[in-house]
Amino acid sequence: MIQKQSHIKAILAISTALLSVFQNSYGQDTLTYNHSLSVEPIQGFIYQHAPEVAHLISGQPRGIIISLDKHTYGARSWESRYNFLDVGFSLYYLDYGNPTIGKSIAIMPYYNFYFNKNREHRSDFIFKMAFGLGYNTNPYDRVDNNKNNFLGSDFSFGTQLQARYEYQLSPKVALKTGLSILHFSNASMKRPNKGVNIVTANIGVRYALTQRNIKYNKSIMPFEKERIKYHLAVSAGTSEVTTIGAGSFPFYVLHAYAQNRTGHNSGLQLGADFFVTKSIEQDIKYDPFLEGERPDYKRLGLFIGHEWYINRLSFVTQFGYYAYRPYDSFKPVYQRINLKYYVRENLFAGFSLKTHFAKAEAAEFGIGIVL
Repeated sequence: MIQKQSHIKAILAISTALLSVFQNSYGQDTLTYNHSLSVEPIQGFIYQHAPEVAHLISGQPRGIIISLDKHTYGARSWESRYNFLDVGFSLYYLDYGNPTIGKSIAIMPYYNFYFNKNREHRSDFIFKMAFGLGYNTNPYDRVDNNKNNFLGSDFSFGTQLQARYEYQLSPKVALKTGLSILHFSNASMKRPNKGVNIVTANIGVRYALTQRNIKYNKSIMPFEKERIKYHLAVSAGTSEVTTIGAGSFPFYVLHAYAQNRTGHNSGLQLGADFFVTKSIEQDIKYDPFLEGERPDYKRLGLFIGHEWYINRLSFVTQFGYYAYRPYDSFKPVYQRINLKYYVRENLFAGFSLKTHFAKAEAAEFGIGIVL
């Protein structure tokens, strides 16, 4: 009973945190939007992405997704540019079918992007992109659950990518079906952290909660070319030493880059990262294969990137190369996926996942300015 109560408290904590951030998307201007509720039972399989997780792939994951959509009609220019996308959040319940892994419960804000330019058509293909937080009921424990190398902590970061088809059965009811990939990982804040990937098939129903007669506003403001802008940002977090159970240590990153906005939706970046990672310092300190003077644990990376603007929120992808890396702890090429929120025109906050291809290094939380 105590364990169940802790699960419920965790769900409420996750829900409160994310919904408070996402509240701006559900403002008081409700007369310019419609809302709907969706329910999707899901079933799928765990994708084996590493030989070390083969022992965990024995059950068939099943669950349910409950989603609340806000349908846009062009009240703001960015809604028209993205073909009147949906903004929403989903609640996920996933049973992995294996008691060693347990279950995951998550809440993820998302966007639905429509392919059909005629939004009044009865059918459409949709791409859903969701990011959020998850709670794992049975993570790794050195004594009680040392076989779960998928998930090393109670909390994880979740992602869903879904391609689906919807057909409007009536003014209020639509049928939806599709395929999706669900991913949960804690970004190496606590090891082990192989991460889990689930491929699912979805079929569900969407029900209209409101049916206001709102016309689509298709006007789009012309893009005015901007000067190249310079960004400075700092980010931080914690990452665990390579040896499981050796503890987590802080890291700090300084980012400096130039950005050229090439249109309403895109911007190109060129810059540098300076990394101070204390867990790597610990790895160097206790590396039995090193002799003599210990190498520097700090790193310098050069990167190129792309920023995809959606209202105040944007998605950033970066590819970098370490120009200075005395200790060979990771591959020389790194990637970063960043969610960036502009608090003001010249002030932003961000959350990043930094990886070396399939190997996650860290989750970064940062803040920056535009000069």
